Amino acid sequence: MSANKFFIHFSQFRALFLKTILLARRKRGPTIIEILLACVFLGLLIGLRYVVDRRYYGSYQVSRFRPQDKMTLNRTNGTANLIYYYPSSVCVDSIINSTIEKLQTSWPLFSPIVQSISNPNVDNLPMATQQIIYAFIYFTNIGSTCNSSAGMPDQITYTLRLQENGVFNYRAEQTVIQPTNYLWKTSPEAYCQDTSNTANYTGAFLGMQYFIDLALIEYSTNVPMNDLSNVHLDHLGCPAYYDDQLNSVYNFFVPIFISTIYMITFIMNVGYIVEERHTKTKEYLRIFGLRSWINNLVWVCRSMCFYLVLSALITGLANVVLPSSGTRFNSVSKALFNNTHWTVILTILFIYSIQMSTFGVLIGQFFST
Repeated sequence: MSANKFFIHFSQFRALFLKTILLARRKRGPTIIEILLACVFLGLLIGLRYVVDRRYYGSYQVSRFRPQDKMTLNRTNGTANLIYYYPSSVCVDSIINSTIEKLQTSWPLFSPIVQSISNPNVDNLPMATQQIIYAFIYFTNIGSTCNSSAGMPDQITYTLRLQENGVFNYRAEQTVIQPTNYLWKTSPEAYCQDTSNTANYTGAFLGMQYFIDLALIEYSTNVPMNDLSNVHLDHLGCPAYYDDQLNSVYNFFVPIFISTIYMITFIMNVGYIVEERHTKTKEYLRIFGLRSWINNLVWVCRSMCFYLVLSALITGLANVVLPSSGTRFNSVSKALFNNTHWTVILTILFIYSIQMSTFGVLIGQFFST
């Protein structure tokens, strides 16, 4: 009995499916438009992939350097040569003098003007004076009554402030990545190779900190620290990465175009279902004993036939490697999906096709004209 029922349902399904094929052949114009529009949007997507550039940035590694090697003095405006410190005492004066001596040993052409100030708040100084300050050193736990190394605290703390007027200087507010940046940039590797915000750290801060630390050790231990070549820094380095603008700046185009390609068949399928309800064809089929779920299954299969072809076509073209269209030296070839296996793309599109087909049948039940 069950086999007979299955045969009846299969015969009904086959008859209705042949009806949809005859309908498509009879209405060749809408069917051709449906195919052509899908191909047009697919071609626009591939064209966009060809136009948008993809660049390769190799691994970045800074060679070993001493803290003072990368110092760039007087680079801000040519006159930033004031070095202020606080407080003024025998201990601090000796440490600062030793610091400047070591600084001029490495950079003899740099002749700073060194002064102590009575207030650690340099913001109270005139703006013209602030603009020519190269560094401000504030020893927070050394008092003005310190007269010898015996009066030095066991743990010395100080703050070091540097000029920040230059374009490539370190800015604390820029170390926090804004959402507008990390939502559009490719990956963290892009920030790793961007050294504009840390140029002042390696070009001034490290060297000054190194000379101050040497002077502190020398004054506290009475051991000369004249060898400036025994400390080296090693950069961790940055890995290679691809800067693909289609996956960053223009990443919203890919889902829009793919959705539009599938939406054309979706709209046409909903139109056929509504037209069937409008002409009472569905009621006539019920009179002859055809079940509604079989009719709905036929429309799902009709959509799936188009969607499977589109999915296969998109999967194939998405993995086609296009030549570079950029003019830069690091422009490389690219594909629509460079790092995704074709089985993953086909599986996702297949699931999306099922969802679009069933959703189209659902929407068609709400309209009769």
